[in-house]
Amino acid sequence: MGVDGKPAGCRGVPNRRGETAEMVRSAKVWLSWVVQQLKPETETSMSLRVTSAAIAVATMAAMLTPATAQPHQAISADDAVRSFAPHIETFIATLDTETDRLDIRINRCTGQRGELSDLMFYVWVGWRGAADNAAEVLEQAVDAWASQDWKITRHRQLDNGGVNIAATDPVTGNSYSLDSGFAAGPNTLIVGFFSTQCFEHSHGAAPFGSFAWPG
Repeated sequence: MGVDGKPAGCRGVPNRRGETAEMVRSAKVWLSWVVQQLKPETETSMSLRVTSAAIAVATMAAMLTPATAQPHQAISADDAVRSFAPHIETFIATLDTETDRLDIRINRCTGQRGELSDLMFYVWVGWRGAADNAAEVLEQAVDAWASQDWKITRHRQLDNGGVNIAATDPVTGNSYSLDSGFAAGPNTLIVGFFSTQCFEHSHGAAPFGSFAWPG
């Protein structure tokens, strides 16, 4: 039995405000690292870009969360990561890019009624890659998603030549988002965020925070 009286393994419906706040925290940490590798014009303008980009990515990802509770077998963070990571590795391998950084985290989901729970979690992956033609790489990615009947939730061409795309895998419910719209590298830098749906941890409190990439 879960902490909210529902059978163990029942997916919660993430509270959008709480879920978005958690995604903003993860996205801001990652985007801050990304832009530190670049050469910002000013500290103030960079801070604004980081905050705006993080909120945009997190809001987009939060929109992909399930609208109703769905039964799902309780799972450990280890098993969730081992299940999710190969999908991300396989997807990244299809992109004409070189990986600069790949991190994984266990983030908190809120419960069925918006309550916080140490048992509810989702797996989040942040990725940074370099490309000779980032816009073309992302256009090819969104075409591939469409050919597989994925739900395209965002496809935007930016004024600076960058591209911002997002989609949901209809089989797993996992969400993918990619952005090449950074002012310092709109055609060479790609940042990706990948998330599972929410799970209930099968063995006590979930191990929130950074997580080792499965070997």
